[in-house]
Amino acid sequence: MNKRQIIILGIIFALLLFTSIIKKIITKPKIEEEEYLPLNISLEAEKVYKIVIRKPKSKTLILKRKDKDWIVFLDWQTQANKKKIERLIKEISLLKGELRSRSKEVFPDYGISDEEAIQLSFFDKEEKKIEEILVGIKKLAWNKCFVRKRDSSSVYLVEKNIFGLLGIYGSPQESELKIDNWVERKILNFEVDKIDSIKVVKKEKNKSFVTLTLKRVEEKKRKRWITEEEIPFGLDAGKIKNHLKRLKNLYALRVIEPDKEYGFDDPYLVLTLEEEGKIIKLLVADYANKEREERYIKNPKGYLFIISKYTLKEIDVDVSKFFVNNPLKIDEKKINRLIVKTLRKKVELEKEKIKKNKDYLEKLKKFRVEKLAKNKRLKIPTPYYLEITYTDKSPLTLYVRKEDGNWFAKLKDYPQVFIINQDTFKNIFEDVNKIK
Repeated sequence: MNKRQIIILGIIFALLLFTSIIKKIITKPKIEEEEYLPLNISLEAEKVYKIVIRKPKSKTLILKRKDKDWIVFLDWQTQANKKKIERLIKEISLLKGELRSRSKEVFPDYGISDEEAIQLSFFDKEEKKIEEILVGIKKLAWNKCFVRKRDSSSVYLVEKNIFGLLGIYGSPQESELKIDNWVERKILNFEVDKIDSIKVVKKEKNKSFVTLTLKRVEEKKRKRWITEEEIPFGLDAGKIKNHLKRLKNLYALRVIEPDKEYGFDDPYLVLTLEEEGKIIKLLVADYANKEREERYIKNPKGYLFIISKYTLKEIDVDVSKFFVNNPLKIDEKKINRLIVKTLRKKVELEKEKIKKNKDYLEKLKKFRVEKLAKNKRLKIPTPYYLEITYTDKSPLTLYVRKEDGNWFAKLKDYPQVFIINQDTFKNIFEDVNKIK
């Protein structure tokens, strides 16, 4: 081998060595990922009829299917939140974990021995146990738990906040199982479009009287809402439907024990809905907290709750809540004459002047009834009145008088007295000075 060949071989060797070194430098080392394997937990929501949750130093909590609902048992029983239970079953059935140990000797390290762990037992319709899972009370992080099956010594680390699913947000060692995490606080359940009547009966000064009665009737193959009351303005079907939607989505502050007296024998208010012939009745009873205006209620299934004053306001309504928008039928093209009378002034507008006062007409369109004043009589004439003459209908006269801090009003030829708020009064009578 001559000198030239030796040099060429040396260069080739050097290049190979250089390439090998560079490759090692730029190639990232492969990091082995932790392998999370399915725990093969055999749970199907439709086949689970009972769940028992046990925790040392805590009362046993039982969730049991009843017809289409679930019931939760602890110190007493009430309706359970079906979605939470179905979520628990689903999350447990999908658990994946990293194997940490196969030795019973290290159970105490994870708080997963029979004496320490939280135990979840799932049963079928015949009360036969389907699965039993143990959750260690020592956690690695808020979203990581140690679990094992009852018949296995294999302990897995799972990335799932099982404590949160169980309503345990404090220390797993110290926290007790609570019924509050599982109760259903939704008060009513019905199909909005299937409701055919709404009725509210209220008690005041030891007397009960109807504050709302609405019925849906079919005329010429079309359904519309009517009332037995003689009302001054028309009804808005859209407002009634929205009211039913709000009723359907009312939630209580909390659930209460059934074995106590709350005043349901003589309720403060009764809401009755009719859903395709089925009667749905909600009872509102005594104050649970008078200062905060919270009251006890009983839903159609007999479960008891406490509701806030804001929830009560959604239930305690009268027909004025459903009056049409622009109830005075303000349309400059259809008004011939307008008279506004106040304590100090009387303004009369003919058709030409009406066109020049569009801002005032816009305020009249915002006229709104606050609520009805049942059994109230209004002395006529009143210091304030509004008279509108239309081109296509009978004239309208609105009488208004202030008594006991409220603005009471009524229409001519209608007996029902109602209350308007300060803004509505101002729009009609105080802003009359701005009329051109």
